[in-house]
Amino acid sequence: MNIKDVLSADLPTAVQWAKRGLSWWIDELSHVLPLSWRRHFSAQPAIVAEFDDRTVSLRGKGGRSLDPAALSSHERDHVRIVVPLKRVLTRILEYPLLPMNDIRRIVALEIDKLTPFRPEAVYFDTELIRRDAEKGRQQILLGVLPKNAASEFLSRAESLGVVPIAFGASGGVGSNVHFDFLPALRTRGGTLGARARVPYWWVAVAALMALNVALLSYRDSADVDSLQQIVDSQAGPVEVAMRLRSKVEAEAERRTTLVEHLRKSSPLHVIEAVTKALPPNAWTQTFEWNGQTIHLVGYSNGPAAMLRALESSPALHNARTMSHDVVPVKQVGMQPFDVAVDAGKGSVR
Repeated sequence: MNIKDVLSADLPTAVQWAKRGLSWWIDELSHVLPLSWRRHFSAQPAIVAEFDDRTVSLRGKGGRSLDPAALSSHERDHVRIVVPLKRVLTRILEYPLLPMNDIRRIVALEIDKLTPFRPEAVYFDTELIRRDAEKGRQQILLGVLPKNAASEFLSRAESLGVVPIAFGASGGVGSNVHFDFLPALRTRGGTLGARARVPYWWVAVAALMALNVALLSYRDSADVDSLQQIVDSQAGPVEVAMRLRSKVEAEAERRTTLVEHLRKSSPLHVIEAVTKALPPNAWTQTFEWNGQTIHLVGYSNGPAAMLRALESSPALHNARTMSHDVVPVKQVGMQPFDVAVDAGKGSVR
């Protein structure tokens, strides 16, 4: 969305954006408040509709069974839907100590990695299992409900004429209710309508804004102080690690220099290349190497044969005779040679 889209939007679209923004703001503020405050401010539905695969049972306060036809309009508009926990994919995750709204944003980005579903095919919610302040970690229970399953339960609720104010899951009658998929349904454009939203009508806009600013300022200040303490506590180990890294890098550089020096100064590869290139009936009296040029003096069938043999080696090149004495072509038998050849790149590996 850009400024052009905002300026060109019609009034119904602008109203919808404003409603979404207000809903997001209220949700963010509700998760900043302490848990006891949230329980006090949130509407607590007195009617619970427990669904299973085929039937649905309504229970009131004290667990008494209710007849759907006997419900008042107010009771029908404040029903908590509870579906079987087996229809929900659950997984225990571990994260650093972060606010739950930040955890939900992280999970929303990684839902396709944490579950076999695509993000647009499911609704999810998270709840805190436990926190370990010493280790700085917390365990989170993730619940994922496929959209088709949610649509099935909502259709059954609509056929009963009830409007959910909460949408959770339970392992059976009397067990704890986990999760609330209703905020995800509202965010993803669910079909519940405006009546499914949590009522905050008694809170004034000015008071909400002032409280929001105060709470966020306090939380940011506490987070900065906590981060500063963590940074200060890690200063010593970081300094030790940096010194160790410098020593390791210096030792690695020294070893690299030593290996390079040995590679350039070792004559073994050159001797091996010359030995392989010499004809079988040739022998040398003198072997000299200055790091680049090899000087050979000895006897063979002739300098020409010697030069051809040296040039055939992939590790040698530029073979040449160093003697200016002319040897007759018809002369046979062992003849002296005085040649030089340059060591190529293949001789020193």
